[in-house]
Amino acid sequence: MSQPFFVRFVLGSVLAALGVVACSDRDTGVEVPDLQVTTATSGIDLDPDGYSLSIDGDSGRAMKLTDTVQVADLTPGDHAVGLDGVSANCAVQGADPRTAHVVSGSTVETDFQIVCQAVKATVIVTTTTTGEAPDPDGYEVTIDEAPGRPAAANDTVIISGLTDGAHPVALGGIAANCRVQEDNPQTVTLAEGDTVTVPFTLDCPTPTVSRWTPMTSGTRQSLVDVWGTSGSDVFAVGQSDETFESIILHYDGSAWSSQLDRNDIVLDAIWGASGSDVYAVGFDAFASNPALVLHFDGHEWHDVPGLPTDPDTPIFFQSVWGTSATDVFIVGAFNASPEFNGSVLVHCDGSQCGFMRDLEPDFLSLMDVWGSSPTDVYAVGNAIVPGEEGGTGKIIHYDGQTWTTVLERPGVGFTSISGSGAGDVVAVGWDGAIFRYDGTAWGSERGTTRFIYGVWSHSQADAFAVGQSGLTLHSTGPGTRWKSTILHSDNLLGVWGSSGADVFAVGVGGKIFHGTP
Repeated sequence: MSQPFFVRFVLGSVLAALGVVACSDRDTGVEVPDLQVTTATSGIDLDPDGYSLSIDGDSGRAMKLTDTVQVADLTPGDHAVGLDGVSANCAVQGADPRTAHVVSGSTVETDFQIVCQAVKATVIVTTTTTGEAPDPDGYEVTIDEAPGRPAAANDTVIISGLTDGAHPVALGGIAANCRVQEDNPQTVTLAEGDTVTVPFTLDCPTPTVSRWTPMTSGTRQSLVDVWGTSGSDVFAVGQSDETFESIILHYDGSAWSSQLDRNDIVLDAIWGASGSDVYAVGFDAFASNPALVLHFDGHEWHDVPGLPTDPDTPIFFQSVWGTSATDVFIVGAFNASPEFNGSVLVHCDGSQCGFMRDLEPDFLSLMDVWGSSPTDVYAVGNAIVPGEEGGTGKIIHYDGQTWTTVLERPGVGFTSISGSGAGDVVAVGWDGAIFRYDGTAWGSERGTTRFIYGVWSHSQADAFAVGQSGLTLHSTGPGTRWKSTILHSDNLLGVWGSSGADVFAVGVGGKIFHGTP
């Protein structure tokens, strides 16, 4: 006989209050739980605040370390069940979250086993990098003997699970131009549960020369000029101090070797459009027309046919420079008589060379040439007029059409010119003369009272000069004083670099110095 309705209602209420659930289908009116979740935590340093049960990403149901929670009214099908708020030293065994397949009218059970280990220390390593040339591939963080972990120029690296005690923390993989402000490595002493931040602050300025290393040239001849295409493809020319003899050396990145050793000639300068298209200029001491141009085709050096000149007007080439193989400028001087000389300006287009202006006795001997483009070329030299004391240093400029004088200074003998662009040109000379053009006007700078024989500019912030008694000069920008260093007692005569951190200086007695960071 069926129980009266009110009896069934009261009984159901009492059973529900007591937490007793009947195992019948939903048609009975008694709710059947769909999911039962159990947590069991073991180990040491257990999670202090328990967990949060998440169903399909919806968290908020609190669970104790060891607990059972029943979740009803879930729709049939798959549900993602997980635990949130698990301490870092604790790990859920198995998948988390995991999939529970709920079937109407039955209870699905899932158990979470959580194992906690002793709380260990954590080190947070930060890298902060400033400067114009940050390390392109970042750094490597190492602690103790563990494998390194990558770190970007500005980064945070978290290393957990460290035991108590002292640990050296090091930053490696640092570019040569970067400097760490703190100690490296830094030693940190950790206690159980500590979190310690270890900062590394780095400054990475544009790489530049900080030391000069002597190189073996294999010759005692005076090396007067140097040029290259890279740090492993460098040419230098030299001349004997006692006889008419010149050499050409080549550096392949490992050692210097001789490419040419020839009598009766004097070479003064070298430049190329590439490593297989190089010019060396000077004079042939015993030729009726002494003007000498040599060309290297990647295999051997050979003479370039000379210009049609009057044998009574001997020409001596002093410098060569170009923008390409079809745009080459050569400068020097000619002797019209024992008292009268004049400047020589030659242009080569790849097939032939010709004078850029008539040979007139302007008393100017041109010593060097450089430009930023085919229509922005400078040449420097010294004009000595018979009967006048001293001389006048001159800088002349070519705009693609004509050569004009842009600077004259009595008592200044210009020896070399270089630049990094149309708005940054540097000319040097006797008694420490340094003049810089900023695109608008020429201004005087000072760094020494010694003679300066060569200059090479990589950028406005990186220019190098060499001179008397082993002098090297370095400029870090317009208007700043040039920093001087003495490398040797012999004169240095030429300088060139593949970058501001890879520079070669050459000089008397076969001296070669390599400037590196």
